[in-house]
Amino acid sequence: MGCFLNGILKLINMRKLAIIDIDGVLCDYPNEVFFNFIFKQINKKFISKDEIISNFGETEYERLKLEYRLSGEKLKIKPKPFAKESLFKLKEQGFEIWIVTSRPRWDPVARHTFLWLTKNSFVFDHLMFIDKKGELKLNSNYEQLIIIDDDYDGLVDYVESENVTLIHFTENQEQKHNKVHTISSWIEFDRLIFNYHTILYKL
Repeated sequence: MGCFLNGILKLINMRKLAIIDIDGVLCDYPNEVFFNFIFKQINKKFISKDEIISNFGETEYERLKLEYRLSGEKLKIKPKPFAKESLFKLKEQGFEIWIVTSRPRWDPVARHTFLWLTKNSFVFDHLMFIDKKGELKLNSNYEQLIIIDDDYDGLVDYVESENVTLIHFTENQEQKHNKVHTISSWIEFDRLIFNYHTILYKL
């Protein structure tokens, strides 16, 4: 269903392409599974990443996050509602689907990531691990490009690209750039993308 890729990528001869992040897009981040793991480690409940850092500092937070990544607990995370269905719709409309994540590529993180995607029946063509989303090099051989990320900084490098729809997946609905759409659910994504294309195809 998919393959691992690494490094800076140049996409060639793709007509329709959707580039989709995992954490914060296909699933909530941080999430209940992560907070439950933290509770088991230090016997204290948290409801946000900032709260953990405020109490224990950035170094301890990174240590706990590493243990969490190695534990396999991420396999328990539930996908966001309608994420799987939206990817199916993209596939039906002829999109190549690339799952792009800044998670580490080494095992067991990479293997668990692939297992989580397949276990939850996500359709995708490639799974790519990349440190900085802006390092993804795109050529112009596509007629439609959709990029979805919960990190605004992962989108701004593409505002000058042609035929691109940039989507910031966030609870904060403030639009930071007129070329970047903001959504907070996959239902909103469906309204933005599929209703638009339905109207377009009728013209």
